[in-house]
Amino acid sequence: MFATIGTIVATFALYASAIPSLEHAVPTAPAPTCVAEQLAVESVPDDGGLGHQSEALLFRNNGAPCTLTGYPTVRLLDAAGRVVSIPRKTPMCYQAGLRGGPAPVVRLGRGQVANARIEGFTGPADGHPCPRYATYEVAPPGPVRSLLVPAHESVCNPEVHPIVPGRAAFYPPRTP
Repeated sequence: MFATIGTIVATFALYASAIPSLEHAVPTAPAPTCVAEQLAVESVPDDGGLGHQSEALLFRNNGAPCTLTGYPTVRLLDAAGRVVSIPRKTPMCYQAGLRGGPAPVVRLGRGQVANARIEGFTGPADGHPCPRYATYEVAPPGPVRSLLVPAHESVCNPEVHPIVPGRAAFYPPRTP
């Protein structure tokens, strides 16, 4: 019987040592929403197709981990700084967007990027040429200040799509 109790004690000690200590099991708090002061935003032209043109707005985190979700606020400005157009918020169009489901919560570590796309038609709308944009005024989701970035494209009927992780145009990305 002594060997049986010793075996039980040894077995219990073996299993107890595999249980992690609760003093180290502290849950991590979710990352706060990114603020404009920690983000760098740049516009990058995309390839066009079938009368569509898009441009990626890249959000690079230069600070502590944070999250972005939803749509940026974008205003398209002329050379004098006047608002020419405000893109319509749409989940997806021809060249970019969500493939179903809600906009993802994008967690950005220091140096990581997320993007949203501005997209529209390249040809005249209602017989009028597309306006020329000099600058995009971009504000990440949330109550933050906006940033100015150079515009590379001029499109008619502009749309903006939700922020998605990385540089991919569609979310979730296609798998082979």
